[in-house]
Amino acid sequence: MDLLASLHRGGRRTPPWSDFLGQLAACCAADEAELLICHDEIGDAARWAFSAAPRRESGRPALSTWPLETLRNLRPGRVYSHEEFSDARDGAHEPRHARAVRVAKTEGWSAWLTVFRATDDFSAADSALLSSLAPHVQIALENFALLERERMRATFMEHALASAGISWRLHDRAGCVLAQGSVTWPCAPAADEAHTLAQFGANQPRRGDAKLFCGADAEFAALPLSAPAIASTARVGTLTRTHHPLGANQARYFERKYSLSPKEARLAIAVANGKNLAEAASELGLTLETARNYSKRIYGKTGARGLPDLVRIVLSSLVAHVDVDCLSTNFSPSMQSENAIEELEA
Repeated sequence: MDLLASLHRGGRRTPPWSDFLGQLAACCAADEAELLICHDEIGDAARWAFSAAPRRESGRPALSTWPLETLRNLRPGRVYSHEEFSDARDGAHEPRHARAVRVAKTEGWSAWLTVFRATDDFSAADSALLSSLAPHVQIALENFALLERERMRATFMEHALASAGISWRLHDRAGCVLAQGSVTWPCAPAADEAHTLAQFGANQPRRGDAKLFCGADAEFAALPLSAPAIASTARVGTLTRTHHPLGANQARYFERKYSLSPKEARLAIAVANGKNLAEAASELGLTLETARNYSKRIYGKTGARGLPDLVRIVLSSLVAHVDVDCLSTNFSPSMQSENAIEELEA
């Protein structure tokens, strides 16, 4: 059914569900079709309306301006006529005929699907269509909420990595780059890098294992990823630092996070900056034997299984050590507010 296909594809459209609403309006010979979405805990701060008006003869769509208290009183799954939920508002500028169905709540999100018409009431078939669509709208909303949550998390993590000066890449089973972060990798891949990473992944390292590779211009840590469901997806991730070396602020954070002594934390940061143990010891004024003892304590407190794994732990930990106030606040779902309803004229 084309209507269902456009519904389930709708969350990826711009604006979302534009094709679906246009088709629904056409099926019902409606002046307008509207999908209102709201998060119960946030209320009007998270209230979005999408509409399509192929036959608009009525006024501004009504449902997007209705008080949430009124809309929440609608029983999920039941189709309501305009008269049943219009008592609380002045209907002078609203369409005279409407059918609305509330979609069952999912993860705190509620949705209302509505069709409007200025003249001639809707038929029983129109009401039946809305009723049959309600469970499918719920599934589409669940998928959309999941994708939005992952998108927001990915956006935050990308900002966090960039703020920490960390560049990342994902590699397939052949070691080829599938994707990379916004921070430019400091050097072009070496000729044998893909082969080296393919071998690393083929050895089936345990999750959490890491290996430090020394390229021509930069060192990077390779991390095995969870076994993918599809063989062609990412198998190995790589991390490297591209900005100035880590310093005292990062050492203090790492010290607090893992209950290290100040010197242990500075030693860990020096290793993450690319120093070997002897170089790090010399930089901190330690003997090599003292540095080895410190490193054993660091491994015990952090769970690291060697210097490469320690580099991974340092870089991964610093992702969380970001001044959130410096991050972009553009984490709201990719939806229009009720004051910017997308109107799609046929």
